[in-house]
Amino acid sequence: MLVYRVEDSDGRGPYNSYMAHVPGLLMAHNQEGPKTRPNTYADPKLRHIMQDHEFCGFTSLTDMGQWFEGFGEALEDNDFTITEYEIDPSLVLHGSGQVVFEKYQAKKVRVHAPTKYIDRKQA
Repeated sequence: MLVYRVEDSDGRGPYNSYMAHVPGLLMAHNQEGPKTRPNTYADPKLRHIMQDHEFCGFTSLTDMGQWFEGFGEALEDNDFTITEYEIDPSLVLHGSGQVVFEKYQAKKVRVHAPTKYIDRKQA
């Protein structure tokens, strides 16, 4: 199966120490309401504490685009990309939005610019 992950050239996601370089991302994603984006432990479908070998991603570009809506340009401006991985489905845990997967067991397939799928301009 394919999993899509927003990450920098070192493989770090936007919620780690570099998140400060994407203004407003963490604050927006910790708000309550209809666009709640729970972390893996708060997600009722996961209730999962992340391990060092696990990373978050999405099984569709549509889900990823909705999760990061409004942040496509900021992610791109801060050198984040969308990396597409191929992985055995048994190594993926499904949440209500994100998935958790074992990135080091996955094969990198290709890399996309965030604005290709997040906040894409309609022609």
